[in-house]
Amino acid sequence: MTKYNTILFDLDDTLIDNSFSIQGAFCEVLQFLKIPYCQELLTSWKSFDQAYWSSVESGNFCAPEQYTLPIEKSQYFRSKRFQLFFSSYHFDDAFAIQLNDLYVRNLSKQVKVIDGAQEVLEYLCSRYMLFIITNGPRRAAICKVNSASFQSYISQIISSGEIGYSKPDYRFFDYFYSHYPFIQKEKTLIVGDCLTTDVLGGVQYGIDTCWYNPTQNGNPYSYTPTMEITRLRELTKIL
Repeated sequence: MTKYNTILFDLDDTLIDNSFSIQGAFCEVLQFLKIPYCQELLTSWKSFDQAYWSSVESGNFCAPEQYTLPIEKSQYFRSKRFQLFFSSYHFDDAFAIQLNDLYVRNLSKQVKVIDGAQEVLEYLCSRYMLFIITNGPRRAAICKVNSASFQSYISQIISSGEIGYSKPDYRFFDYFYSHYPFIQKEKTLIVGDCLTTDVLGGVQYGIDTCWYNPTQNGNPYSYTPTMEITRLRELTKIL
């Protein structure tokens, strides 16, 4: 019998195809700005956004001192990326916030579920407590979960946009366990696609991890997940 009683699922690119959602949201931003869509521009945005959040998560990009609250910092980071990516347009802070709001609203309009996610959640929900832990904004996460019809399987959604700290920051997990003190980390498993957020966060905090690796990439880091899967349906055999 498995030792776990709680499963923490990442959302984007673990249960939801985030690339599909990003494309729809970015197209809405371009339409609002009256900028013609092209695949190269979308590719550039995806590459920029990934590098940007990696820089934020590693502490290489910091918020100005006037942003003291975690929620304020989160909003700053999310809006600042539009100023940086569209730097030639010289957007002010208020307009960048408006663009981010537009982007977040549209992230959940078109949701594509990862193959196997529905049946895996249905199988697990009667056996474990299931949570979503995401570095995305809470509003978008809730809408994605509802659009994918996952809400009946999930106990709660924990988002970095809500608490102001992102995985792998230990404060993200401090927040979770302070709100659910009856859950033991020794009986928790994190399932996620990202080594540098989901797996590293779990390793550093002493939580077992399952790396969802559908493209069978190599692990270039010194830390390793507790287990690795290439298809979500493998969880029904492991757990």
